[in-house]
Amino acid sequence: MIAGVASDIDGVFVLLGPSLFVTYHHTFGHTLVFGIPVAITAAVLATDRWKTGLVALGAFFLHLLADIVGTDWPVMPLYPVSDLSLTAGGSLPSGPVNLAVVVFALVAVALIMYYREVSPFEFLSERLDKWIVPLYVYPLKRRCDICGRRAATRCGSCGRAVCSTHRTGFRRARCPQCGTTPAASPQ
Repeated sequence: MIAGVASDIDGVFVLLGPSLFVTYHHTFGHTLVFGIPVAITAAVLATDRWKTGLVALGAFFLHLLADIVGTDWPVMPLYPVSDLSLTAGGSLPSGPVNLAVVVFALVAVALIMYYREVSPFEFLSERLDKWIVPLYVYPLKRRCDICGRRAATRCGSCGRAVCSTHRTGFRRARCPQCGTTPAASPQ
């Protein structure tokens, strides 16, 4: 994830003013001169070096592809070796960010959340993901295992889908069969 967004380090110029941002965004951070060291750094820090390095380089290239398709700013991936400039501007509806690409990405995220029952927050925190998915996916997809109404969450002990009526506890939801207090862990 870090390798995928690292190229936007050249967006730091927004802090110095809009004209500098427009001038320097999509410059040094969006080149192979920046992407290859990012991938090498990821590989060095990982246990599975080759796989991690290739995935990091792939995430970097996906970011460049998204910028080429989704924005009007040209991307020069081979700079300073070549002045080759890539953009889909003119072939797609114009604007600073292509609205169709944003809508497509949001729909893709929603479908992945629905079918795989994971959220983008999984990368930040597993607990946050386990809170977000039941909140937004369960009412659409699951039914309470006790009464059949729309589920609001899952039991923290057994994983059973439960509605708000059958949920006990706020921070750590429990179904009536598991009780309201968590079992003591053996030490």
